Amino acid sequence: PGAAISDEYAVVDPPAEINGFVTFGSCNNIAKLTPPVIQAWSQILMKVPRSCLLLESPGFSQSEFKNRYLKKFKDYGVDVARILLLERDPRRQYTVYNSIDICLDPFPCNGGTTSFDLLWMGLPLVTLEGNSFVSRMGTMMAIQLGTTEWIASDIDEYVRIAVTLADSISSLSSVRRAQRERMQASPLMDYELFADQFEELLRA
Repeated sequence: PGAAISDEYAVVDPPAEINGFVTFGSCNNIAKLTPPVIQAWSQILMKVPRSCLLLESPGFSQSEFKNRYLKKFKDYGVDVARILLLERDPRRQYTVYNSIDICLDPFPCNGGTTSFDLLWMGLPLVTLEGNSFVSRMGTMMAIQLGTTEWIASDIDEYVRIAVTLADSISSLSSVRRAQRERMQASPLMDYELFADQFEELLRA
């Protein structure tokens, strides 16, 4: 992760410990927020009282664009005051996750680099297992990290996992404290193994 190992990007405690409520979040490309994704995230918000959702994407500084997405959640009964839409800022690539407790993976097109970033910053990632490469990236990361409990087989389970994680702020704190070391020891950051396997594929 290069500069991400500096003190500036140290893992911090879950914001819920100070806020008193859970913040779900996603910093993925907004095009990945399909109608089923917005519906599922709305269900999660309705099931976790006082929780909010933070989304970061280019375009949210434009009021018309921003209001269009707020309406999508409002149509499912979510109070738009619980939705925080932030303009993408490359300077916040890692630190934006200090404002999020639980990350929600979009589907069927999962996060890629974004997911590595949030995992590095200590956050859990709720993901829905699909049947194609782009819909199984979150599943792959969770398996390699040893956190298969974050993988859902259907949308109902996806919602349940998110709600269950939100029920225990102390557990979120434990995950955050241990995850960076866990990630460093996992195949996700085994550079030599990746290089060897990539070379084998090139020679195949």
